[in-house]
Amino acid sequence: MASRYYTYTDNQPRSNPPHIQGISGAFCNTRITLGAPCLRLGTNPHHCNLLFPRYANGISGEHCRIWMQGRRMILQDLGSTYGTYIASGRLSAMETVELRRGDRFWLGSEKEAFLVE
Repeated sequence: MASRYYTYTDNQPRSNPPHIQGISGAFCNTRITLGAPCLRLGTNPHHCNLLFPRYANGISGEHCRIWMQGRRMILQDLGSTYGTYIASGRLSAMETVELRRGDRFWLGSEKEAFLVE
C-alpha cells in the first residue's frame, strides 16, 4: 500500500532517505519513508496520512506528526489523549523533539512503537 504522502514497504534494505521502522503494533516490521512534507499519525482518515486501525488502543484521531526540518527529523505530539513517548518520557501537548537514528518512540503505549533508522 502506498500513498502520495508516504511509502512503506516490508523488509527492504537500508537506504539514505529518512525513515522509521515499526517495531510493534499495527505497523510492526514496516519501514515508513518520510517522503511528505509532514507525516501525521492517528486514526482520523481525513487528517492523517499514516492511518492506524480503529482497534489500535491508545491512538488518538490526530496523535502526532513527524516532519523533516532540513536534515533534522522532528516529532510533535498533537495533544493526544494517551501520549507520545520517547526514552526520556511523555511529550507535552504540542511539544516537539528532534529524533535521531536509533531513537525509539511510541504512541499511547509501547504496543505501538517505532525506531528511527
